[in-house]
Amino acid sequence: MRNIAGAILFRGFPVKTAEDLSKITKAFKFPQPHQEVGLSGKRSTVGDNVKTANEEPSHVKFYFHDEYGRSAHFPGIVFFNSQIVPDEGGQTPLLSTIELYDRVRDELPEFVNDLTENCIIGRQYYPDKQDPEAKTIGWNWQDSYGFDIEPSDALETQRRKVEHVLESRLKAEAEWQPNGALHVLQRLPAVRRIESTGQPVLFNGLGATLYSWTCLVDNRKTQHTLPGQPLKADREFTSKDVTIILPTVQVSDNPNLRECLETCFTNNPKGVFIITDNQDRAKEVNDLLLTMKTDGVQVKVSSADVASKRHQMLHLVNDVKTPLICYLDDHVFLPPTFLEKVLPEFKDENVGLCGTMKSVRREDHLAGGPYPFLEWLKRWWKAFWNFLGRVYLERHNTDLSVTDALDNSHFVISGRAMLIEAPIMKDPEFQDGFKNEMKRFFFWTFGPIAAGDDNYITRWVRRIGKKIVFSRATEIQTTLGVYPKFIFQCLRWKRTTIVNADVLTEPSLWRQAPWTIWVTYIPMLTNGALFWDSFLVYLLWGSKLYSEANSPGLLTFSLMLFIYLAKAVRIVRLFRDHPGDFFLFFLPIPAYLLFIYFHSLISIWAYLTWWDRSWSGRKLNAKKN
Repeated sequence: MRNIAGAILFRGFPVKTAEDLSKITKAFKFPQPHQEVGLSGKRSTVGDNVKTANEEPSHVKFYFHDEYGRSAHFPGIVFFNSQIVPDEGGQTPLLSTIELYDRVRDELPEFVNDLTENCIIGRQYYPDKQDPEAKTIGWNWQDSYGFDIEPSDALETQRRKVEHVLESRLKAEAEWQPNGALHVLQRLPAVRRIESTGQPVLFNGLGATLYSWTCLVDNRKTQHTLPGQPLKADREFTSKDVTIILPTVQVSDNPNLRECLETCFTNNPKGVFIITDNQDRAKEVNDLLLTMKTDGVQVKVSSADVASKRHQMLHLVNDVKTPLICYLDDHVFLPPTFLEKVLPEFKDENVGLCGTMKSVRREDHLAGGPYPFLEWLKRWWKAFWNFLGRVYLERHNTDLSVTDALDNSHFVISGRAMLIEAPIMKDPEFQDGFKNEMKRFFFWTFGPIAAGDDNYITRWVRRIGKKIVFSRATEIQTTLGVYPKFIFQCLRWKRTTIVNADVLTEPSLWRQAPWTIWVTYIPMLTNGALFWDSFLVYLLWGSKLYSEANSPGLLTFSLMLFIYLAKAVRIVRLFRDHPGDFFLFFLPIPAYLLFIYFHSLISIWAYLTWWDRSWSGRKLNAKKN
């Protein structure tokens, strides 16, 4: 009967206490009692194998869900008993997953096919028992999985025992978080079959997830998410919740600073803090501000007395009164609606850091021609380096967009323009590490590191468990691509990549961001097109395909052309917006290819001098005051 109906209602049994219910259930002589592995709800044991269903307040909503549907270990039979019947409310509606499967299959056959062929990947959050949050939500990883934990066990021993339970009982993975919490990762079938009948059922927890998120969209302020945690209202920010901090080592000789500041004031933030490297330049900034309109914006100018971007970024951070900080380089230009469009990313209280799309301002040096050949060549040279600057940031945009879509991870949020929660930057532990970052190479410790400030911030935010987002709602502009400065910048960027390669030693990164590692981290460490492309041609020449080809030269040319055209994939937007650049710098003039191969030599030099901590390409002729 149970297999046909799915549920049986018993009436008239003398069940008044939890012990009475325990006796009734034992009388059925079912197999061994179910042991809860991975409890994530507020329950108390009130009898032999009898627990409260849930102890959340009455206003908390619960949606249709499968009992332990997100686990490989679930009860086969569940008894419900109501000891005290309320005057109204409190009903427990039951739904047959057999009927649910049939209904969904009839209305969404392709969806059911996808569910049948694929699995569901789920993560469940468990705080540490000592975390105050554990008392709030009612569960923790020690109680939910630590059946063998002894009071004298060290933390590492506790974790090993929990990992053993996860592996042996659930075939699940443990993802330990920097704050001591545990994420349990399970891969489960979306469609399961009843063991006794073989009938397919939708037993996977998707219904609860879908319904809770539907209600969340309908009314974000009042709904609650499983398993009973009130959903905090969205944070609403305006431009007055942001302080812009702008470090600079160039003022009177910086042709971009005035426009940069004007775009800051146009966005109407709470404040703009300009940090120089000495008092003379601070005076130059004050003189510049006298000629600008700053109505409604608090402006502070101060000197950090040191030409260090890291020190300058932190110099006035403790004076910030807003919840968010926007860091900008002194040659970045914001669109008028920049803050308006990017602030919605922080509605999610878990978001701690946000980056945006970036582009280099195109300098049309060849406009107004024709020119004599030597003049044209001079202008083409400047335009080419500007093109390379645009390529550099466009490749960043593409990489971040791809990894954001693949595993919601990001190799770095550029320091050219980033928004970050102010408490993160005010954390004394962060500030000490940020200003004094040291690196270890075997037995050699070196530092402090000057470059790579944005790499440190990105890693720190990821380490403390905050979310990082990449917004495509707006795009900043900057200047980049001037010879020979760009070459030294490429050298610095490569050294920074090498020095920060120790990020690959973090096990959590491999679990959380495998695509990001393979798409960005490893290619950036191993790119050397001159050698890889040559190796591909060499392999072709040694192949049977080449030796038996009627036109081996044409075959070689085809491979080389394919390799070259493949390099345009990440920058196709540049050619779409300015088709003439394709013919000027890509084909038939292969200037881009020549620079790519030259960059391979830059990479070699960077590996040979990776310990050089200088900020190549940044003007650092600071005067200590």
